[in-house]
Amino acid sequence: MIVCGILFKASIYYFTILIFIVLFFSAGVFPAGFSMAMSLFPKMAGSASALTGFLFTLMTAIVASLASFLNSGHQTSMATAYFALTALCLTLYSLLTKSK
Repeated sequence: MIVCGILFKASIYYFTILIFIVLFFSAGVFPAGFSMAMSLFPKMAGSASALTGFLFTLMTAIVASLASFLNSGHQTSMATAYFALTALCLTLYSLLTKSK
């Protein structure tokens, strides 16, 4: 997305295609998160699923609220935000899994 933002003029088509790719791969992450929560608490699978869904929705709302403050004049700002969020998530994941 950053490369497209630098090399090409901002276009809704580039933006839509790249966002579709991001969302396509995140479609594999959400079911894995739900199944992991339910496998940890099999006797409370309904509550685990509800809590996981709530947390996914809450985090989406927080990120969307923060994204509304970004400069939307160019797609490199959105790409930078995606890159920063990805780096943050990978860092948190590595810190959380290292302690086990």
